[in-house]
Amino acid sequence: MSEEAQPFYVAPGAPLGRRLLLVSYHFPPGTAVGGLRWQKSAAFAAERGWGLDVITADPAQLPARDDARLADLPPGTRLFGVARPRVWQLQVEDWVRRRLRRRLAEAASPGGSAAPAMPNSFARSELHWWPRSLRDVVRARDALRGYAADGRWARAAARLGLQLARERRYLACVTSGPPHMTHEAGRRLRKAAGLAHVMDMRDPWSQVERVVEHVASPVWPALARRHERRTIATASLVVTNTARAAATLRGVHPGAAGRIVAVANGFDEEAVPAVVRDRAFVIAYAGSIYLDRDPRPLLKAAARVVQERRLTPQEFRIEFMGQIEGPPLAELAAAEGVGAFVRWRPPAPRKAAMEFQAAATMLVNLYQDSHQAVPAKVYEYMLFDAWLLVLADPGSATADLLAGTEADVVRPADTEAIAAAISRRYGEHAAGITPRRLARDARFSRRAQAKILFDAIERLPSVGSPPTGSSAAS
Repeated sequence: MSEEAQPFYVAPGAPLGRRLLLVSYHFPPGTAVGGLRWQKSAAFAAERGWGLDVITADPAQLPARDDARLADLPPGTRLFGVARPRVWQLQVEDWVRRRLRRRLAEAASPGGSAAPAMPNSFARSELHWWPRSLRDVVRARDALRGYAADGRWARAAARLGLQLARERRYLACVTSGPPHMTHEAGRRLRKAAGLAHVMDMRDPWSQVERVVEHVASPVWPALARRHERRTIATASLVVTNTARAAATLRGVHPGAAGRIVAVANGFDEEAVPAVVRDRAFVIAYAGSIYLDRDPRPLLKAAARVVQERRLTPQEFRIEFMGQIEGPPLAELAAAEGVGAFVRWRPPAPRKAAMEFQAAATMLVNLYQDSHQAVPAKVYEYMLFDAWLLVLADPGSATADLLAGTEADVVRPADTEAIAAAISRRYGEHAAGITPRRLARDARFSRRAQAKILFDAIERLPSVGSPPTGSSAAS
């Protein structure tokens, strides 16, 4: 094995014989939530006798790492790192952008109730080809640069994958995105190594409903459409994480409709930390507040409940854990009159985050303007004995998922309905009623969803050997 193809981590224990090759930029020891899908699915692959070789981000370049997540991996799992090309201009501009956003947030109205002057994201309908400002030009350039950088990483991953494929025969190559240019590595390995390509889309690509601010240019969806069309054309199996996203993708790519399946994330079969809850009714949100996730409707509703029930901070509070982009949370809470009822904690490792959620009476999922996706946090919340308050539009994938369950699904801007749900659950809490976890329903489990995925992979026909002289660089 060449020096470049040496794993940076091998899970202790005897390796399994049959193996999948997984290409996923996000994977342990990285802390990104995008790595959780395959971190947890690896165990179900092992139950079938399948091992994993994983090509992921170079751990030396990770902004944060949690090595405890490596303990989850089955024996013999091998991790290979690929460095992301460093473009110093992008790094400098990213630093300037973060500083500017912080300054704009600080310059918001004294009460903090105004939205940040620079939005975190734009709906696709807001994108326009004709530049209206210098910022539009910069966004178009950053979209091009971002795709170029992701593409370089994917090509490097494909070259490494080809080396590995020459040493052993894999059942298939699975690529997991975003970043969706990761799927380009699978396309190249399909051509060069004859591997069946399973394209796992954790979020929509060309059909994404919001685009982050710094690449919010029509250039971004144009590139997405081009690369998505090319990768889906040769993929053996295309996987989305909601039925709604699968239906949308079939409409866009009717020729591939028979190869598109939906495999949800699902909750994990893991022990919930034992914590001592205090007597207060605690509403908790674990996760970043960015893009379209606005806490103000929740704070407005909480203010109404506090006033109507004459509550004190000893009886009722709202706690947040995670990174916040936009106006400071303390200012937003003060503007709604609930400053004394709101607490914030910085991001923490998964163990601490699980303990934080286990201590909650009610877990809230803030609105996400993506009707095709279900936030992974919703499945995690199912593990806890807490009421779920989910802000989602009717007809969205999230609302569809929770239909018929005990979760309170409320329109995101309907503060009256949000307040009513909180007040009703507070009344039950005061009466001694204890909430029960939604994970009692096995159909929501990751195990059940993994079976759908792995059954589909087992049915894939062997693609066959590539032509002599094929190269992953093509």
